[in-house]
Amino acid sequence: MKTTNALNNTAGNENFSANMFLEAYATTVTAASTTTLTIASAQQQFFTGTNSQVVQMPLASTVVLGQKWLIVNNSTSSITIESSGSNSIIVLAANTQSVVTCILSSGTSASSWFATTPATGGGGSGVSLGINVLVAQGQYV
Repeated sequence: MKTTNALNNTAGNENFSANMFLEAYATTVTAASTTTLTIASAQQQFFTGTNSQVVQMPLASTVVLGQKWLIVNNSTSSITIESSGSNSIIVLAANTQSVVTCILSSGTSASSWFATTPATGGGGSGVSLGINVLVAQGQYV
C-alpha cells in the first residue's frame, strides 16, 4: 500500500488541499480548577463532569492570528473562558459550545479573542452551526 505525507498545493499560492484534516481533541473532567491552553493544545477541547471550570486561552502573542479552539461544555456546570490575563471572554452554560479565535496578536485582554455565540447541544451537534455562522460573517477561513 502506497502512502504519502505530502500536502497538495494545487495553485502554488499557499492554499492547501487534502482529503481530510483531522483536528486533535482532548477531554477534561471538570474539577473547579483552571485548564490553561497553549499553542500545542488540541484544537477541540471537551469538558465533562459536574463542577465549574475555567479555561484560560494562550498568551495571544504565542499563537497565529486566526488560530481557533472549539470548546465544548458537556458538563452540568458553567465553563468560563478567559484571556491569558484572566479577563472573561465568554461563559458557556451546560451543554453549549463556542469557537474561540485569536484576532489580535498582542495583549492579554479579552479583546485579543473572538468567541462565537454558544451553540446548544454538546458533543458536536452545534459545530456546523458555529462554522456556518462564521462563514456567513466572512470570518472562518
